[in-house]
Amino acid sequence: SLFLLASSAPSLAQGTYMGQASTGEAVYYNGARAQCGDLPQSHPCYASPMVAYTIGNDSVSAIADCQRGVFKEVWVGSQLVTRNMAPQSQAIAAVLNTACNAI
Repeated sequence: SLFLLASSAPSLAQGTYMGQASTGEAVYYNGARAQCGDLPQSHPCYASPMVAYTIGNDSVSAIADCQRGVFKEVWVGSQLVTRNMAPQSQAIAAVLNTACNAI
């Protein structure tokens, strides 16, 4: 059945496959959350969700800027690797769009 096929697919543990990064590595979207506490939904905080995704073997945490279409900060592990990063591939653009639409 389709359910059995889906449940045995290894990609489910990695999140949703989004395509290939500009480096050729696989990109998986692992979710997004607004860290806004009890602020109203209209607050600007909601335009900057925390996003989790994977490129190859690297687990990435990023802060999206949904209004500008960039990642304000990109972290791999505990290291800040870049700021104000525009997506370099369709896969990363899809991660950003999915995260911004999920909040």
